Amino acid sequence: VRIHETQGTPGEWWGSRLAVAHGYRRIGALGAGLIRVAVSSAHARGCTRFLAHVQSANAAMFQALHWTSLDETSLHGRPHHLMQADLAQYPPMHAPEHGLVTLLRRAA
Repeated sequence: VRIHETQGTPGEWWGSRLAVAHGYRRIGALGAGLIRVAVSSAHARGCTRFLAHVQSANAAMFQALHWTSLDETSLHGRPHHLMQADLAQYPPMHAPEHGLVTLLRRAA
């Protein structure tokens, strides 16, 4: 996950490039954890609005994580939602390098 503050708009942050290797998807909700760390660490740095363009196929997951769809658009030939995180659900995380602890499930 990449995050950055919008140049010229203090407090507005954007997330991009959320990626989880195919073999690790759905293991311990890693993607959701990365989203939480990204938004909470931006919140600790003064974020008052956190936005992202989310592929439409992933919009439901973001909505379950307290994001709202503001608009629908097409980027790179794929449908996306412009979404905003509910910062009340993401308390500031001042040490994001210690913010995500996950255990891999063992295959049966």
